[in-house]
Amino acid sequence: MNRILLLSVLLITMGCASSNFTSTSDLKYPQYKGAVKVFFNEPKEIKYDEVGIVAAEGALFSDDVEVIKSLQNKAAKEGANAIIIIFQFSGKTIKTEEKDNGVYISSDNERKMLAVAIRIKDK
Repeated sequence: MNRILLLSVLLITMGCASSNFTSTSDLKYPQYKGAVKVFFNEPKEIKYDEVGIVAAEGALFSDDVEVIKSLQNKAAKEGANAIIIIFQFSGKTIKTEEKDNGVYISSDNERKMLAVAIRIKDK
């Protein structure tokens, strides 16, 4: 029973994404409760305030959708109602580490994104 529980928790956490936020403005907005829009280019016809930068990193089995949802959730908590994706990385990284007179090589699947969190102004 304990093995099943441990395996379930491990599989759940391997598919999650984590995020963080850095404010780039003195403007403060209450948490946004609606759906956060996603742009892949700067919206030219929309007036907005920049709230900050949101970064997210996916765990082992995360996909782009999970990482974007993590960005959206973090941005909404900071009052943003949209994000503009400015950087995406998806791939394998190779790491080497020296231990006990040997070199160990490992690889990780990585999925990272950066976005500008914005608050679209009402018309």
